[in-house]
Amino acid sequence: MNSTPIPSVKPGSGSATRLVQQILTARRELEAIDIRTREWIEAPPEELRRTFELNRQWFRTDKVFESSVFFYFDLSVNHEAVQRAYQIQRSVQKIVGQAHANPAPSRRLHTTIFTDVAAPHERLADEEVSRTADLYAHLYESVAPCLVFVLGPRLTPGGIILECRIHEPTLFAMRESARRLAGQTGRQPRIPTVEYATIGYVTGGDRAALVELYETLRHIRASCPPIAVPVDRVLLTLTVNKAIVPPTLEFELTAAPTVPRESEIDLSELTDPVEHTLLRESLRFANS
Repeated sequence: MNSTPIPSVKPGSGSATRLVQQILTARRELEAIDIRTREWIEAPPEELRRTFELNRQWFRTDKVFESSVFFYFDLSVNHEAVQRAYQIQRSVQKIVGQAHANPAPSRRLHTTIFTDVAAPHERLADEEVSRTADLYAHLYESVAPCLVFVLGPRLTPGGIILECRIHEPTLFAMRESARRLAGQTGRQPRIPTVEYATIGYVTGGDRAALVELYETLRHIRASCPPIAVPVDRVLLTLTVNKAIVPPTLEFELTAAPTVPRESEIDLSELTDPVEHTLLRESLRFANS
């Protein structure tokens, strides 16, 4: 396997403009996810059953359906975030029934930076983690400590997530470098278009239960105050059926923040007051 490092991509002079555009793009993607979710709820029963069957695979230990190697930020270091995930998992179980909910381990609460490689129906070798670390060392070493904001829950087609927000340009530069890697080595990284933490999957239930779940999570989301989680390290690990398993490597973030100062950003496009407030808090954290 080719392990030649690729050139790093650093935020340039236009990073302030790109940062605002990334926020707006993520908002549009969340709106698109919401539309797809409502369409999924109204899908024919056989389509719902296919999704439920797929979601029963995750976190199982008796058979390998997929393994992967991915970078992530650990959110389980924040008790409040873990409690939010746990309480929402309880709400999901009450609506669809415990037999129809597949909760993710809250002690492993995280948000994905990107998945470097995934293999269906086989377990990747442990050595793949160290190979990935070597390949990307010059990239994660350029990422600065930052805030991850944990917001409210959202139903997606089959899955339950907590929305998150991150405003560190070096993180997005790292993802851009990962995209370039696909063209040079044949690797095909999975790169999120929005920030989120998966807290579980729906594995059954009728349409009425899904509608109730959608509405319940929507109301919870509207009343959830943001939780700011400072992160100062990147983790790289192996997963089996989306469960984190050893080996896991940890890298301290020591680079200088590249978040622009507030005076350098045109905030007029951010009409949502929550997005406005979160970005300002990230700016204060990075420039303090």
